[in-house]
Amino acid sequence: MADSHGADMNALGRVEDVVAVVDSLTKAAFDEIQQHIGRSRGEFHELDQMLDTLSSSTNASTASLTKDVEEDITKSQKFMDGIRPILGQMKEDAAGYEKKDRELTAEFMSKRQGIVKTVSDIEKEGNEERAQVWKDTMKDLSEKNAEFQRIVSEARGQA
Repeated sequence: MADSHGADMNALGRVEDVVAVVDSLTKAAFDEIQQHIGRSRGEFHELDQMLDTLSSSTNASTASLTKDVEEDITKSQKFMDGIRPILGQMKEDAAGYEKKDRELTAEFMSKRQGIVKTVSDIEKEGNEERAQVWKDTMKDLSEKNAEFQRIVSEARGQA
Protein backbone atom coordinates (compact mmCIF):
# COMPACT_ATOMS: atom_id res chain seq x y z
CA MET A 1 0.00 0.00 0.00
CA ALA A 2 2.80 2.26 0.67
CA ASP A 3 3.84 1.64 -2.87
CA SER A 4 0.49 2.53 -4.09
CA HIS A 5 0.46 5.50 -1.76
CA GLY A 6 3.88 6.54 -3.08
CA ALA A 7 2.69 6.07 -6.64
CA ASP A 8 -0.37 8.12 -5.87
CA MET A 9 1.81 10.77 -4.40
CA ASN A 10 4.00 10.67 -7.42
CA ALA A 11 0.99 10.92 -9.67
CA LEU A 12 -0.38 13.66 -7.52
CA GLY A 13 2.95 15.46 -7.74
CA ARG A 14 2.90 15.10 -11.48
CA VAL A 15 -0.68 16.35 -11.63
CA GLU A 16 0.29 19.28 -9.44
CA ASP A 17 3.24 19.90 -11.73
CA VAL A 18 0.93 19.76 -14.74
CA VAL A 19 -1.54 22.04 -12.99
CA ALA A 20 1.30 24.40 -12.10
CA VAL A 21 2.57 24.34 -15.68
CA VAL A 22 -0.96 24.82 -17.05
CA ASP A 23 -1.58 27.51 -14.45
CA SER A 24 1.71 29.15 -15.36
CA LEU A 25 0.95 28.90 -19.08
CA THR A 26 -2.60 30.13 -18.57
CA LYS A 27 -1.38 32.97 -16.38
CA ALA A 28 1.31 33.85 -18.96
CA ALA A 29 -1.24 33.66 -21.77
CA PHE A 30 -3.69 35.71 -19.73
CA ASP A 31 -0.99 38.27 -18.93
CA GLU A 32 -0.03 38.37 -22.61
CA ILE A 33 -3.67 38.84 -23.59
CA GLN A 34 -3.96 41.59 -20.95
CA GLN A 35 -0.85 43.24 -22.39
CA HIS A 36 -2.32 43.05 -25.91
CA ILE A 37 -5.56 44.51 -24.61
CA GLY A 38 -3.62 47.26 -22.85
CA ARG A 39 -1.59 48.03 -25.98
CA SER A 40 -4.75 47.97 -28.09
CA ARG A 41 -6.43 50.34 -25.63
CA GLY A 42 -3.40 52.61 -25.86
CA GLU A 43 -3.44 52.41 -29.66
CA PHE A 44 -7.19 53.07 -29.73
CA HIS A 45 -6.67 55.99 -27.35
CA GLU A 46 -3.92 57.36 -29.63
CA LEU A 47 -6.14 56.81 -32.67
CA ASP A 48 -9.01 58.57 -30.88
CA GLN A 49 -6.70 61.50 -30.08
CA MET A 50 -5.52 61.63 -33.72
CA LEU A 51 -9.14 61.60 -34.90
CA ASP A 52 -9.98 64.37 -32.43
CA THR A 53 -6.98 66.36 -33.67
CA LEU A 54 -7.91 65.71 -37.30
CA SER A 55 -11.54 66.62 -36.63
CA SER A 56 -10.48 69.78 -34.82
CA SER A 57 -8.07 70.65 -37.64
CA THR A 58 -10.73 69.92 -40.26
CA ASN A 59 -13.26 72.05 -38.38
CA ALA A 60 -10.72 74.88 -38.08
CA SER A 61 -9.85 74.59 -41.79
CA THR A 62 -13.52 74.53 -42.73
CA ALA A 63 -14.21 77.54 -40.53
CA SER A 64 -11.21 79.38 -42.02
CA LEU A 65 -12.28 78.54 -45.58
CA THR A 66 -15.85 79.55 -44.81
CA LYS A 67 -14.59 82.85 -43.38
CA ASP A 68 -12.37 83.42 -46.46
CA VAL A 69 -15.25 82.65 -48.83
CA GLU A 70 -17.59 84.94 -46.90
CA GLU A 71 -14.97 87.73 -46.99
CA ASP A 72 -14.52 87.22 -50.74
CA ILE A 73 -18.28 87.29 -51.25
CA THR A 74 -18.51 90.48 -49.18
CA LYS A 75 -15.68 92.09 -51.18
CA SER A 76 -17.29 91.00 -54.43
CA GLN A 77 -20.64 92.37 -53.31
CA LYS A 78 -19.04 95.69 -52.30
CA PHE A 79 -17.31 95.83 -55.69
CA MET A 80 -20.58 95.13 -57.49
CA ASP A 81 -22.38 97.70 -55.33
CA GLY A 82 -19.67 100.20 -56.24
CA ILE A 83 -19.65 99.42 -59.95
CA ARG A 84 -23.43 99.23 -60.48
CA PRO A 85 -23.89 103.02 -60.39
CA ILE A 86 -20.94 103.41 -62.76
CA LEU A 87 -22.39 100.81 -65.12
CA GLY A 88 -25.78 102.54 -64.87
CA GLN A 89 -24.17 105.88 -65.70
CA MET A 90 -22.26 104.29 -68.60
CA LYS A 91 -25.50 102.80 -69.91
CA GLU A 92 -27.19 106.17 -69.55
CA ASP A 93 -24.27 107.88 -71.30
CA ALA A 94 -24.34 105.29 -74.07
CA ALA A 95 -28.07 105.89 -74.55
CA GLY A 96 -27.37 109.63 -74.70
CA TYR A 97 -24.56 109.10 -77.22
CA GLU A 98 -26.80 106.88 -79.34
CA LYS A 99 -29.55 109.51 -79.24
CA LYS A 100 -27.07 112.27 -80.15
CA ASP A 101 -25.69 110.05 -82.94
CA ARG A 102 -29.21 109.55 -84.32
CA GLU A 103 -29.87 113.30 -84.10
CA LEU A 104 -26.58 114.14 -85.85
CA THR A 105 -27.21 111.48 -88.49
CA ALA A 106 -30.70 112.90 -89.10
CA GLU A 107 -29.26 116.43 -89.27
CA PHE A 108 -26.51 115.37 -91.68
CA MET A 109 -29.03 113.47 -93.81
CA SER A 110 -31.25 116.57 -93.88
CA LYS A 111 -28.28 118.75 -94.88
CA ARG A 112 -27.26 116.19 -97.50
CA GLN A 113 -30.77 116.15 -98.92
CA GLY A 114 -30.70 119.96 -98.96
CA ILE A 115 -27.38 119.94 -100.82
CA VAL A 116 -28.65 117.31 -103.28
CA LYS A 117 -31.80 119.40 -103.85
CA THR A 118 -29.74 122.57 -104.32
CA VAL A 119 -27.45 120.80 -106.79
CA SER A 120 -30.50 119.39 -108.55
CA ASP A 121 -32.13 122.85 -108.69
CA ILE A 122 -28.91 124.42 -109.99
CA GLU A 123 -28.64 121.66 -112.57
CA LYS A 124 -32.28 122.16 -113.50
CA GLU A 125 -31.76 125.92 -113.81
CA GLY A 126 -28.65 125.22 -115.89
CA ASN A 127 -30.66 122.88 -118.08
CA GLU A 128 -33.38 125.51 -118.47
CA GLU A 129 -30.75 128.13 -119.33
CA ARG A 130 -29.13 125.77 -121.82
CA ALA A 131 -32.53 124.98 -123.27
CA GLN A 132 -33.28 128.69 -123.60
CA VAL A 133 -29.87 129.35 -125.19
CA TRP A 134 -30.54 126.44 -127.57
CA LYS A 135 -33.96 127.82 -128.44
CA ASP A 136 -32.54 131.29 -128.95
CA THR A 137 -29.70 129.90 -131.08
CA MET A 138 -32.09 127.80 -133.15
CA LYS A 139 -34.45 130.79 -133.56
CA ASP A 140 -31.50 132.99 -134.61
CA LEU A 141 -30.30 130.32 -137.05
CA SER A 142 -33.81 129.92 -138.36
CA GLU A 143 -34.13 133.67 -138.87
CA LYS A 144 -30.71 133.82 -140.56
CA ASN A 145 -31.63 130.84 -142.71
CA ALA A 146 -34.91 132.52 -143.67
CA GLU A 147 -33.04 135.68 -144.60
CA PHE A 148 -30.47 133.62 -146.50
CA GLN A 149 -33.29 131.88 -148.34
CA ARG A 150 -34.89 135.21 -149.14
CA ILE A 151 -31.56 136.56 -150.42
CA VAL A 152 -31.07 133.43 -152.50
CA SER A 153 -34.64 133.67 -153.83
CA GLU A 154 -34.16 137.31 -154.71
CA ALA A 155 -30.86 136.52 -156.35
CA ARG A 156 -32.53 133.79 -158.38
CA GLY A 157 -35.43 136.04 -159.14
CA GLN A 158 -33.14 138.71 -160.55
CA ALA A 159 -31.20 136.32 -162.52
